[in-house]
Amino acid sequence: MKLGELKIATIEEDKKGIIHITLKKFFEITQAEAEEYIQGCLKIAKGQEKAVLFDARAVENFTFMAMKKLVDSRVEDVTKASALLVNPLSPVTSLAVSFVLKLTREPFPIRIFTNKKEALTWLEQFT
Repeated sequence: MKLGELKIATIEEDKKGIIHITLKKFFEITQAEAEEYIQGCLKIAKGQEKAVLFDARAVENFTFMAMKKLVDSRVEDVTKASALLVNPLSPVTSLAVSFVLKLTREPFPIRIFTNKKEALTWLEQFT
């Protein structure tokens, strides 16, 4: 079920209760766009913890500040676990995501995937 449409992403919930956040094709996501995303997610979550599939395969690059914003502490209260789906042909994005995750130490399980089916299988344990 489609829950929201933002400038940078569509947000849906599947039958298992997993939230699918699919970033739209962008060359680069800025801090302002990341903030819009955070606000949209918080509004949609309505205070409930959910497992989240964050599909960033269509994005070419993230600014460092945008990546930091996307793992903002405000999402802690509404995230049980997060699977980050990245483009395996974009090693720069994968490295940037890995780097930011090591810096932030999220209080929920988070993993990086290049395969959507594997990401969803991992997330099912949190639903």
